[in-house]
Amino acid sequence: MRKLFVLFGLSAVLLAACGDGEGGAVSGYGSGDTTASGINVTGQGRVYGTPDTLTLNLGVSVLRETVNAATDEAAAKAEAIIAALRAKGVAEIDIQTANYSIYPEYDYNGDTQRLIGYRVSNNLTVKIRDLAKAGEIIDAATAAGGNDVVVQNLAFSIEDNTALLEMARTAAWNDAEAKAEQLARLAGVTLQRAVSITETINYNTQDVVQEVRRLTNKKGVEVVFEHTGAGTWERSLASMAWGGRLVICGNTTGYEAKTDLRFLFNKQLSLLGSHQGSKAELVRGMREVAAGRIKPVVDSVLPLRDAKKAQEKIEAGDHFGKIVLVP
Repeated sequence: MRKLFVLFGLSAVLLAACGDGEGGAVSGYGSGDTTASGINVTGQGRVYGTPDTLTLNLGVSVLRETVNAATDEAAAKAEAIIAALRAKGVAEIDIQTANYSIYPEYDYNGDTQRLIGYRVSNNLTVKIRDLAKAGEIIDAATAAGGNDVVVQNLAFSIEDNTALLEMARTAAWNDAEAKAEQLARLAGVTLQRAVSITETINYNTQDVVQEVRRLTNKKGVEVVFEHTGAGTWERSLASMAWGGRLVICGNTTGYEAKTDLRFLFNKQLSLLGSHQGSKAELVRGMREVAAGRIKPVVDSVLPLRDAKKAQEKIEAGDHFGKIVLVP
């Protein structure tokens, strides 16, 4: 049986710490700056559950010589897909229009361009709750759409994961608290109450786009700083709000990224290229970290002699946030 796990991250939990003497404030990053009177730690919680829903994004993309011909054909094929889904037991409420667009297509040959026709795309988001019939339902829908059908992606999920999230939050808190208690003992200070708690989204285990929509009440985010590249590019674009800006400053996972141009002009998005900054800006940024105003996600702090172990964790993807090596 397929299992999904929910990984919940508590990023940069800041807990107050008091020493026995004067100047007892400590920083979890060892900066020596007592502006951040506490210990910063990151906790994780993992729980497992059985998926009960399959979300499918599909639709039609029709190219015809005229706008009327393209819209009529796209409408007919979309209706056929919906009818096929309904005939297989998918509820009407579980079939929603996700995107609709019309634009001309041209053939560019040298210095001239020739209008080929007009493309109409009609995309649906479909929730399949009877997983035993998922394959049968998808086959029926794609057959109804014919050669113009487009299937973009599908994802298994748990419809109501409230209980699992609560369990994961508890586990993440316990993990963070245990790390903080250890650091407090080593520093010779007494741990106090939590001062600041930040939740994070783990792109390896969570549907980033859906989580962003949940956290923003379906609005999306206004600014994305993208430094990973091909591995996260499409999700970054899909997570943005209307009129949002994406700043790209790196391509760690590859430089050839697929861009759905419909997101750009339908949402009026702006793409900005940037170098990561000057040395002076890096120093200023690190001062903000030391002061506790910027809270990086740190998975673990290891001695330099454990560099091999750190590399193995990175290669296995068994980490959430940065791994810090200390000489």
